[in-house]
Amino acid sequence: MLQMTDVITDPELGAAPFVILRTIYRKSAGESVLLSEDRYETYGSVHPAKNADLLLVPEEYRYETVFIFHSPIHVTMGEPLNDLEYTAPDRILYNFRTWNVISVRDWSDSGFCKVLAVRTKEK
Repeated sequence: MLQMTDVITDPELGAAPFVILRTIYRKSAGESVLLSEDRYETYGSVHPAKNADLLLVPEEYRYETVFIFHSPIHVTMGEPLNDLEYTAPDRILYNFRTWNVISVRDWSDSGFCKVLAVRTKEK
């Protein structure tokens, strides 16, 4: 049986490489201290968000460049790990640009998640 994950990660069907960056911080004396930044290299479907998808993102991002990434690796919007440590929202490196994750839909029953990400402004 064909798995959806096989489809979204197949370069012959248009899957593209990208990297998920996950940062872990620790709260210390009122500040956040970077503990680590993990890189997860993967392939997945990547395309610009459609108007219907843009209705689901916060208003502040509707006029920005928003892409959809279908990732076989779990992506987070940030979460506490314990009382002192937490992950920030993941970032994605794609096409020599950094994308900030703004929405994640967990479709783990099908083996992937749908991620909306906004391109960061160049400094």
